[in-house]
Amino acid sequence: MLSKTRLFTLVLLGATTLSPPALAQRTDDNAVSSAEDAFGKSVGDEQIGLYNPGLVRGFSPEAAGNLRIEGMYFDQRGSITDRVLEGTTMRVGISAQSYPFPAPTGIADYALRKPGNAFIASAALTFGPFGGRAAEIDLQIPIDGERLGATAGLGIYEDGTTFGSSPNFDSYGVSLRYLPAKDVSIQPFWGRVGIRDEDAQPLIFTDGSFFPEKYRRTRFFGQKWAENEGQIDTYGVVSRARIGGFDVAAGLFRSESAFAKSHADLLFDTDAEGNVGQRIIVADRDDFSRSTSGEFRISRAFIENGRRHTLIA
Repeated sequence: MLSKTRLFTLVLLGATTLSPPALAQRTDDNAVSSAEDAFGKSVGDEQIGLYNPGLVRGFSPEAAGNLRIEGMYFDQRGSITDRVLEGTTMRVGISAQSYPFPAPTGIADYALRKPGNAFIASAALTFGPFGGRAAEIDLQIPIDGERLGATAGLGIYEDGTTFGSSPNFDSYGVSLRYLPAKDVSIQPFWGRVGIRDEDAQPLIFTDGSFFPEKYRRTRFFGQKWAENEGQIDTYGVVSRARIGGFDVAAGLFRSESAFAKSHADLLFDTDAEGNVGQRIIVADRDDFSRSTSGEFRISRAFIENGRRHTLIA
């Protein structure tokens, strides 16, 4: 088995040996120029705005189930790899009114990567924070001009955390986009996130009403054997068409989270000096969660005296 250092080196060398016309940096990944408002926008590795899928006005669109993929309802069991996602747009308040069933949490709408008519390979290396490092490579592959194309990507991560853990992640993704006719698109996709060596973050509960003493970040209080290990798969298809003045859209998605082992590290009755009264570690195995979700939508827009009306079924 290759060491982590050698694996990172091979990914970098593979990216840098591509011919110059095929190698492109992610210069178009600009969250600032892509944002329509200040609520929240992510494009590639860039993020801007007030909110994200896990936090909107003290609520969580993820926890509340207010997620979409290309505007279609999606029930998520685990994180989606960025290897299939172009970015995320937060829809809050009036900007969410064009979606059926808006909610106080707002809506997080994931956009899929879409291939173009030119071959592009982009690579990225990231260092930090807290000693973390990552290597990513993404491909845009035209098959039949703009009519048919594919995207694919691979990411390898050795993360750094505030509590001293160094989990390892890998992510893969592939998507195919087919445009058989004008105003018709079909896009299936599949993505996976693998999780290894993820130490359980200790949760410390005090034995009274006081603030715990400050301690140095990256100091690890946990048990190295109390790790999480598993994988998350997300796959599905999104289709759109315009038929007889009606906009027809359909999305069908599958989200699966499978953990071979997981742990929770709980420290109770901790006093002001840091002495722990009781420590409980909860160990789980074969934890599996899955969901099939989707949406079929027909809509029609009418313009009357400068007003736009949309009927959605």
